[in-house]
Formats: sequence, C-alpha cells, structure tokens
Amino acid sequence: MCVDYTDLNKACPKDSFPLPRIDQLVDATLGHQMLSFMDAYSGYNQIRMDPVDEEATAFQTDKGLNCYKVMPFGLKNAGATYQRLMMWTSERAPRERVNWKGRLDRAYD
Repeated sequence: MCVDYTDLNKACPKDSFPLPRIDQLVDATLGHQMLSFMDAYSGYNQIRMDPVDEEATAFQTDKGLNCYKVMPFGLKNAGATYQRLMMWTSERAPRERVNWKGRLDRAYD
C-alpha cells in the first residue's frame, strides 16, 4: 500500500533540524572503552503521532477509513523528527529512564 502525502508535505513547513556529521560522531567515541549501536531499523515508524495530527494521515481502503498512529513513511519532516528524538534520548538516557510510550512532544518538557 502506498499513501501519497504530497499535499500534506506542501502544507507543512520544513523542519531544518540538522543531521549529525559523521566525523563528529566518530571523534566523540575517542577515549571510550565501549561502543554500542542502536538498531534503528524501523526508525521513525516507532514514533507515535500526536492524536490531533492522526487525522492528517487518513487514507481509505475497502475496509473503511484509517489513519496512522505512528509516523508513516513519506512525511517531509520524518527524518528531522527522528533525529531530534534520538539526540534527546541519547542526552537523557544516562541520567534518567526514557519512557518509550510517551509522545514526542514530552521530549521538549
């Protein structure tokens, strides 16, 4: 199934959140005894949509009207939203427990 979000993407302002520079990430590992990698295979598909925004992702099938409860593939700001959440998570993870079932907007509290 493919949902065309062209009109929705045109209506949304671009989130210019910067992606990390690989050289800075590699340099940041200097001096650490251990390095781990997070499996981000599904990435932004694990980020819950704000219930107010779910209606904007609506699509129709022969079974009825549906909407996404997690961020779907094809949204313009999915990459920036995912990167912001991963940076927030990595900054807070050593100090506090991260509630993975929380909504993304709680990350800015």
